[in-house]
Amino acid sequence: MATEVADVPAYIVLTVLGLVMSFWGSQIARFLSSITFASFLGYTLWVYSYGLWRSTALSALLMFVAVIIGLATGFILFRLAISMVSAYLIAGLLSPGRWEALFLLLFIIFTAIIYVLSRHFISLFFALAGSTMVFKGLTSLGLDMRVVLVICVILLVLGYYNQVRHKS
Repeated sequence: MATEVADVPAYIVLTVLGLVMSFWGSQIARFLSSITFASFLGYTLWVYSYGLWRSTALSALLMFVAVIIGLATGFILFRLAISMVSAYLIAGLLSPGRWEALFLLLFIIFTAIIYVLSRHFISLFFALAGSTMVFKGLTSLGLDMRVVLVICVILLVLGYYNQVRHKS
């Protein structure tokens, strides 16, 4: 497979982003989740408080408090949201038709289990996604697939270990 010269920078960027995602994907995702939730909460409180009291100072103070709360909550909600979505899918597959009580029970149980294990699942997901990006980038640049596969397996293990070690 011949790689066009114009495509080389794109594959290099893909490889570098894959390395970053493999080693620090869950930390970056948690950070972005926190920033996003803080922005949403701060903006929402600003709009409603200013509309209610027409006070810039009070709205700015409330927005600052909401941003601080949003930053902290964004860390918690990241794993909780992933746990709830996953539990919903699993409970939907395991509970028959119209048994809402069973669905709710399974949903609660699986949310708790997945939340506890989510740090490992999230780390594995980002390490796997990053090593896959590196694999695609390096093989597209013309490196031998067997060598790249060995590199990517090592990257997967090291990336997973690095992310779990940082307790994201």
